Amino acid sequence: MTAQSNFETFGKAEEVYSFDQPILAEEREYTLLEAGSYPFVITNVEKKFYEPKEGSKLPSCPQAQITLEVDGGDQGKTKLIHNLFYTKSTIWKVTELFMAVGLAKKGENYNPDPEQLLGKSAMCELSQQGYVKNDGNNGTRNEIKKCFANPNAQTNGYGAF
Repeated sequence: MTAQSNFETFGKAEEVYSFDQPILAEEREYTLLEAGSYPFVITNVEKKFYEPKEGSKLPSCPQAQITLEVDGGDQGKTKLIHNLFYTKSTIWKVTELFMAVGLAKKGENYNPDPEQLLGKSAMCELSQQGYVKNDGNNGTRNEIKKCFANPNAQTNGYGAF
């Protein structure tokens, strides 16, 4: 089995470079948005299985890694990862997102398959969170506090469509 096929079986395939291949030098861009409420579109969904590290509060469980493209208007757009864990204590976050995009209605059963979320849109409330970067310096990132239906979207009692 080649290194490429090992990688493909482990996760989503990524482009692989050789040591003698020309590479365009680009910096990874990240737009830090001010705290507030913003519209978003779900641009990627990955199903994973969470394996906790020692001391984790969560058990092994299904995990959905959701990529949101958040529109900050004049501030620009940014992409954020929203991790959803399928446990009793955290399922409310899954339900919150499914209700926000119109795939669930309060008090009714719904199918929590994250693949349904791709391309859906709603609103999120962002905060700014400090953290320590890998190089030891301090940084600031956006954190999703909650998701909710866009109040300007047409609804049918199920949130934004």
